[in-house]
Amino acid sequence: MKMFSSLPTELIDAIVDEILQLKDHISTLGALSLVSRSFTPSCQQRLWNTAKLTSDRDTAGFSHRRSLIHAQRLICFPHLAAYARHLRYRVLAPTVQIPQEHVEDLNCIASALKLMTNVIEFDLTYGRKASSTRLVFSQFPGEWQEAIVAVTGRKTRRSLSLKRVSLFPVGALQDSVGGLDKLDLYHVSLEGSIDRKDNGEVFLRRLVSDFDSYRSLRLEPLKPYFYHLKLLELTAHCRLEDIDEGPLCRATSLETLRLDVCGSSDDADRPPIHVIFKELSPTSYATLRHLRLALLHQTLETFIRDPLLGLCGPILPSLSALHSLKLSIHIASPFDVNSYSVYAYSTRGGSGLHHTSWGKLDAALPTRRWQGSKNCKSCGCGFRSSTRMDSTRGGT
Repeated sequence: MKMFSSLPTELIDAIVDEILQLKDHISTLGALSLVSRSFTPSCQQRLWNTAKLTSDRDTAGFSHRRSLIHAQRLICFPHLAAYARHLRYRVLAPTVQIPQEHVEDLNCIASALKLMTNVIEFDLTYGRKASSTRLVFSQFPGEWQEAIVAVTGRKTRRSLSLKRVSLFPVGALQDSVGGLDKLDLYHVSLEGSIDRKDNGEVFLRRLVSDFDSYRSLRLEPLKPYFYHLKLLELTAHCRLEDIDEGPLCRATSLETLRLDVCGSSDDADRPPIHVIFKELSPTSYATLRHLRLALLHQTLETFIRDPLLGLCGPILPSLSALHSLKLSIHIASPFDVNSYSVYAYSTRGGSGLHHTSWGKLDAALPTRRWQGSKNCKSCGCGFRSSTRMDSTRGGT
């Protein structure tokens, strides 16, 4: 025991980190924390670093009961909650007419959430992947709402992910977004009013969003938070409308843009790529270095008419700093396909698809930008099931 207590903190941390590589590291860390008090803080820090909670529809389910036990333990030993850095919370409970037993369990989870004062990464997801149902935030118990808002607004938090949440208080999002590095929204709608605030130093660098959530971010008081945006990933599997005054318009030095857009027969006069780049801040045309596009055609007609959905023309030549382009093209299949494949081709027509757009693409990318070995220009083509067009995001 004296030997363990005499070890320097750095060596104890190194031993614990080495144990983390073992398959049975959880039980080993638990046993080691009992050997000597010197190891207890370091072991507990690793053991309680990540919290995964589930509020299930079935209150007798394993995940639900395990989460309640976890929450009750944190309530009994509050110092353990302070070790939580990564919090993933999945809600599968009913969204309307919540039974009393669910209310009690949700309040228990809420009490534990309020104790997690050092969370840096928070992921709140409702339902399962491809689910169309959303969590109606205002219909959940008041204590639970307060706990979620408290975790969302932690000053320590750097990453926030909300999936399938409707009527989320916009004031809570405003309080959180100023200190974020990454914001991930999927099927999120906002409600309420907010005041202008001195946002101070803005840290938001990455925004991942679907189109519905993106439109909800156009509120005037939120606009200053997007000036320093470096990466935007936008999924838009719907007909795009003009999206003036959104985050793209405010990002003055965007470096990476990832788009997953869908083309239909109604887009002949307004290609979706044009709609999005019309929104792009003029200064970002000179800073955008990495462009990744996933283009989905709902019909073969749109693919034949314009495989690139308006990418060629004035857009690409205007991206003076573009360093890499990754392009994949998908055609929605009318059949019930469980998966889709994407295959690459190294030369024009290598996939058996010939179109004048390939020549336009080469012409739009000046050769001098693509001569270095570090530069990347890759393309692919494949088929995606029409039944899975909206199931590529949103959790498992």
